[in-house]
Amino acid sequence: MLGIRLLGEMEISRDGERLEMPPSRKTRGLLAYLALANRPLRRERLCALLWDAPDDPKGALRWSLSKLRPIVNDPDRARILATRELVSFDPAGSHIDLAAVRTRLDGGIEGVDTATLKELQAEFRGDFLEGMELSACPDFEVWRIAVREEARALHRQILSAVVERHAGEPDMALPFARRAVALDPDDAGRHSLLLRLLAESGRRDAAEEQYVVSLRQLRDHAAPAEPLVAAWQDLRRKTPAAPAVSAAVEPAQAPVPELDRAPVPIAVSGLAGAERKVATVLAACVHRIADDGADPEELSRQADFLTALRPLVESFGGMMGAALGTSAVVLFGVERTLEDHAVQACRAALAMRAALASGSGGELCLSACLDTGEVLVRETAAGGAETIGPAIQTAARLVHLLPVGIMAVTSAVFDRTAGYFRFADPRDFAPEHAAGPAALRDLLGATRARTRWDLTAARGLDAFIGRAAELATLDEARRKAGAGQGRIVSIVGDAGIGKSRLTHHFAQALPDAGWTLLLADSAPHETGAFLPVRRMLRGWLGIADTAEPEAVAGRLREMVEPLDLLPAAPALSWLLDLPVENPDWKRMGASQRQRSIIDGVLALLTAQARRGPVVIVMDDLHWADEESIAVIDGLVRILPPAAILLLVTYRPGFRDAWTAHSCYTLCHLDPLTDDHADTLLSRLLGPGEDLDPVKRGLIRRAEGNPLFLEEMTRALVETGRLEGRPGAYRAVGDVDDLGMPATVQDVIAARIGLLGALEKQVLQTASVLGRTVPLDPLLAVCRYGDEAVRDALAVLNAAEFLYQTRFLPSAEYRFKHELTRQVSYGSLPRPRRVALHAAVAAAMESLWPNGLAAVVDALADHCEAGEQWDKAARYLIQAAAKAKSRYGLAQAIALAERGLAAAEKTGDPDERCRIEALTLLGDLLSLRGDLAGANGAYVQALGLEEDGHRRPAIANRLHRPLSMTRAGGRVAYYEHGAGSTTLVFIHPFVYGLPVFQPLIEDLCQEFRIITIDPRGTGASDPLAPGYDMHDHTEDVRAVLAEAGAGGPVVGVGISRGVLLLIRLAVLQPELLSRIVLVGAYWRQTVGLGTKVPEGAEAGGLMAALEAGDLRRAVEAFAPTIFSEPGTEELRKQFIDQCLNLHEDTIRRFFTFDPRNDVTGLLGRVTVPTLLAHGGDDRDVPFAAAREMAGRIPGASLYCFEGKGHLPTFTATAEFCDVLRRFVRG
Repeated sequence: MLGIRLLGEMEISRDGERLEMPPSRKTRGLLAYLALANRPLRRERLCALLWDAPDDPKGALRWSLSKLRPIVNDPDRARILATRELVSFDPAGSHIDLAAVRTRLDGGIEGVDTATLKELQAEFRGDFLEGMELSACPDFEVWRIAVREEARALHRQILSAVVERHAGEPDMALPFARRAVALDPDDAGRHSLLLRLLAESGRRDAAEEQYVVSLRQLRDHAAPAEPLVAAWQDLRRKTPAAPAVSAAVEPAQAPVPELDRAPVPIAVSGLAGAERKVATVLAACVHRIADDGADPEELSRQADFLTALRPLVESFGGMMGAALGTSAVVLFGVERTLEDHAVQACRAALAMRAALASGSGGELCLSACLDTGEVLVRETAAGGAETIGPAIQTAARLVHLLPVGIMAVTSAVFDRTAGYFRFADPRDFAPEHAAGPAALRDLLGATRARTRWDLTAARGLDAFIGRAAELATLDEARRKAGAGQGRIVSIVGDAGIGKSRLTHHFAQALPDAGWTLLLADSAPHETGAFLPVRRMLRGWLGIADTAEPEAVAGRLREMVEPLDLLPAAPALSWLLDLPVENPDWKRMGASQRQRSIIDGVLALLTAQARRGPVVIVMDDLHWADEESIAVIDGLVRILPPAAILLLVTYRPGFRDAWTAHSCYTLCHLDPLTDDHADTLLSRLLGPGEDLDPVKRGLIRRAEGNPLFLEEMTRALVETGRLEGRPGAYRAVGDVDDLGMPATVQDVIAARIGLLGALEKQVLQTASVLGRTVPLDPLLAVCRYGDEAVRDALAVLNAAEFLYQTRFLPSAEYRFKHELTRQVSYGSLPRPRRVALHAAVAAAMESLWPNGLAAVVDALADHCEAGEQWDKAARYLIQAAAKAKSRYGLAQAIALAERGLAAAEKTGDPDERCRIEALTLLGDLLSLRGDLAGANGAYVQALGLEEDGHRRPAIANRLHRPLSMTRAGGRVAYYEHGAGSTTLVFIHPFVYGLPVFQPLIEDLCQEFRIITIDPRGTGASDPLAPGYDMHDHTEDVRAVLAEAGAGGPVVGVGISRGVLLLIRLAVLQPELLSRIVLVGAYWRQTVGLGTKVPEGAEAGGLMAALEAGDLRRAVEAFAPTIFSEPGTEELRKQFIDQCLNLHEDTIRRFFTFDPRNDVTGLLGRVTVPTLLAHGGDDRDVPFAAAREMAGRIPGASLYCFEGKGHLPTFTATAEFCDVLRRFVRG
């Protein structure tokens, strides 16, 4: 079916699939006109509607019809019907949204059922032909506007009818009441109805928040707000009003006024029970400079001065509590989250001091202390809210202990504001009642830095890195604009991604090429009309903020007179804060003045563009005022014939109105690649290899965000973990825990704070699920309704907090940045976190009862964080076993230890979980080579296990240490398990006992097992000079003689342990009943020696050995031992284990020794022999094992298909089964 959407942005689809729209807006307008006409139209009428011009209008009409036919005609039906005189559209079998609404409502809305009305309401996806203005076609515009108003009227009727029919069902009516407000934001009645429905549904907090929003919207539209205020007052009389928020802290120890009890009247948006925030606290106290006693009237006067500062404080985003005497606490970043709350608090403090001194004639002064920290904003039992946090207590205590007139900040504030202000040197301040000294800095004044970009530029810019494709996009726009084809380029990206850096890097060279460069920006704390435009104009004229009005007026005259722009002078004068005496200007209303200002700015810019090309950079448009946006809207409409390049930057979530214009280009900034991030860090830190781990950690955490990289680097320097100078740092101390810099946290928190209450709560809930967010458990945990959650996810996706990574069979989302998840998660109070984790765990169990093994890691995390200790212990142990099976040893140990801790909280009377956790932990510590730790875990498990049938399963795992002395040296060995048959495992020096642990776990219940620490390893003595294979063979022989239990044993040799075992089998066959040779070496030309393994050669093994670089040699050798996919963790453990050995042991392992060749002994082996070899062994080729088996009389050969050098690890069960069959022969 053909579908034509006219409500909202025009769209054409067939059977639900969108079709490519005609590129011409007039062609699209023609289709819309025909689709709604429902009758044939004369060609002359259509030409006059859209192409009333001297060129060929009929030809233009024919061209447009030729473009429409392939799109809308069906294979068997022509929908565009044309004769020489008439043109019509056949709508049969198609769906045209507005036509469908008209048809259904033709008989009156009363006869349409509610379900149908809701379906019709869904057709309204926006205004009629949104974004389809054709200002050059006045007849078309008259028609479009008339139909738009008709569509709005129909929409109003539908919404009103649905809300009325759901009387008494506020939850059902609310979505439609919200849409009605969005449709008519200047209608106080619709706002009042929405408030009433919210109150009736029991959403008191949401109603209070909506009242503030509605009031602001009505005032922004210059609409009367009295009906809304009256409705709100009526609702508050009927339902208890929420008390104002108070800043509550513990009483200060010092005898000072209890500021912590002062109420702070703030409406906390989106508060769901409680929320953690980072805020800045300003504790202020007014003093009389000439302190001549505490006269009550004088104190009252001082308190009045302090109260009078409230509007000033609020202009900086602060909220002042009710003054307690001459003192008050002001909170920044609590009512609404600010990314520069500390900066704003300092600015407010300076402004308060200046205002107080001016207003009191210099009689009064202000003392202040500012601190930043986490606060908890929570609901009270009375239904209000309070703010609690140590920063409030600190500031309130210290302000009364500072010298009169001093304003000081803590280190937490200084870290966030350095560069924006001037501070005195730090001094330790140790008040009598403080817990310890506080490093305070006196706040002296502001610097010239106003924005983060100002601060970055003042610190000095690093070399520009990457962004070649983006620069090419900007250069192409410059080329077109310079040729008189004006362009607008929107540079869109997350905070700190480099938008300003890119635009300024690109634009700074243009003035040398004859371009006029104009700069403007917006800041989050600024309010007022046309602020970026005012700033651009002042910068263009070279006017300082402190310039005298006469000088400003003179510069303006010098600009406008040569451009013949005197009619624009009144508007431009107003922008420059000059008095305007023009009588026409004085007679204008507000809207006329706004129009005049916009026209004046556009006239100025286009006049300048006629003299030479102009580039305008408008930074941070997401904070700009509506009037400045209107200037850009007007400029975009006139860009095409002007030599103007407009570069605007903004963050995701800002909705511009320019995408439909042909002069528009979108440039989306992605994170830096890892290579570019590494280049940036090399310039920040230095090129030293010792910094590589630091760089890797920073790149992983920052995920390509340049600001995050720079701020994390600065944090490492400031905390003393990097020493040196820029470009030449060295790492000192622990750099693994990088933390999150305060500036980064504030930026992210502010973005989250702009979200609506529902979106914020969905984001918080999603943060509990982890970086990856499956939709099904999210819907199960969220209590807002599936449709509301999906709508919230759409908003979060559009704002680039989350993005959808999977659609089928079930949807899945992912946080764009892990730091965003951490900040959102950190805003949840601990009880809420615990409850959400428990709910997520229950949802996962319910949703995936047969697939829990696949999600056991996440399930374990949620049960643990949700304090479901019984389940947490069980799932953590399962997760540890799963990690062990994937060779993730470090992760498995951590999980097992957490499982043990959880098990200790369960109160399980039979201690089953603790026993399982301890046994598993013993196995894992054995794999790491920590035999003492492993035995400790096994002994603890035995102490808890009371079942005599189960105890042997634990006891047989113990590594029972023994030793003997030969040739003056100690040789350590271990006994494991129990059984009539003894297995002796022999390994090369560098492999270590962990190489046998998987076999011990599997076989210790059936066999007695002996493992040996060769000399130079483990608990045995170091190697003596000249110690060779003969000596090692004698050591093994001596161990067997002492521990062999009086009979021959089964010898199992691995890798070069095979050489020793063959010697023993030939020289003393009575000691061995059978031998198993795994990954067998038999001469030096097989494996190491004159021919190194291919993989090791590629890794530079021989070059490393020749250079004496043992670390590099081991790192090159390890991939030949553990070559299979998924064995990276084993490889890493092998490297760490080798490098813990004595250097002499490692060096001798890699030393070529022709005496190790046992080629001549193979034919003399009489002991039954099994060769077990990996089919994909990269160290010793399988062909070598086949040849060796042919040289040993009666030897058997077994191939582990697809396995590498150590199938004992990667095919443990198969190996043990082969071994059992061979031993029991």
